[in-house]
Amino acid sequence: MKVTRRTVIKGGAAVGAGLFVSQYVPDWLFSGSDPPTAAAGLASQSTEEFVHTTCWIGKQDCGIVARKIDGRVVKFEGLPAAPRNQGTLCPKGMGQIQAV
Repeated sequence: MKVTRRTVIKGGAAVGAGLFVSQYVPDWLFSGSDPPTAAAGLASQSTEEFVHTTCWIGKQDCGIVARKIDGRVVKFEGLPAAPRNQGTLCPKGMGQIQAV
């Protein structure tokens, strides 16, 4: 077999690509086991809480429900029992999640 400059470059490129890809392949892929599911672990450990409060962005003081997961506010929704907004919430109110 004749070794040329082209075959050496091809071989070097193949080895380099293999080493590069091997850093990003998870270990469970070749072990034969199932991949770990992050959602299953989080569902058993996370705590969900709903806090009733008012929106501070407008002048109406609309009633809102803040959904907290593990102490972190993840969503604002309108409070259906609030007489002023009756479960609705304006885009400004929903956007306050970024301020929190």
